[in-house]
Amino acid sequence: MYHSQCGEVEFTHIPGLRVVMPSCAIDACGLLRTALRADDPVLFPGAQAGCIAEPYNRSPHPGADFTIPFRPRPPW
Repeated sequence: MYHSQCGEVEFTHIPGLRVVMPSCAIDACGLLRTALRADDPVLFPGAQAGCIAEPYNRSPHPGADFTIPFRPRPPW
């Protein structure tokens, strides 16, 4: 409900772990496919599933090869 109570932020400080937070259904589709194909462990929290399922967030299926690449890792 409140961002200050979001526990996922703690996982962002673990080296080697990627945390993805989709904002809409199309983002969830692309990020989940990228997460499944990634060599690194990826945390894909399901807390946002309610927001993704809302009618205003729906979009046509983008196809089987649609992915959203992760940003490069920072050097530290």
